[in-house]
Amino acid sequence: LDEFEKIIKRESPRIVVIDYLDTFLVGIQDTKQASEKAKSTMHALSSLAVRYKIIIFVISQIRREDAREEKINLYSGAGSGGIENASRKVFEISGKQKSKLRHIKMHKDNFGNCIDDRQVKVSDSYRLNLVEPSEIKRPMVGLDAIS
Repeated sequence: LDEFEKIIKRESPRIVVIDYLDTFLVGIQDTKQASEKAKSTMHALSSLAVRYKIIIFVISQIRREDAREEKINLYSGAGSGGIENASRKVFEISGKQKSKLRHIKMHKDNFGNCIDDRQVKVSDSYRLNLVEPSEIKRPMVGLDAIS
């Protein structure tokens, strides 16, 4: 994280995307140690965000079992306890690998402004375009319908 902070100081970004949290957990085999390291990393990143007045997006994989069962929730992410505890907002972006449709759901917002689920379509340039409810042909399996 020291090198990461040096880059932030040098480059002065407004937004940082970390793809993905496990890059900070390289070499840790023990599940409990990995969870503790994820927690301490998330708290350190949260402190950096506050200190440098930047937004840090941290991407985390979810447990395969939750993905297969399409039962994704706040605790599905790797190191979810640390993520949930240190994050001000937690979003889920899900969808079928071969489909251009994605579902965005907010699981946590410290400011109390949780948004409803939204369905988006990924364009060829990877932009996310909101899908209007009238355009939805069938509800996504395992996810709440869009109002």
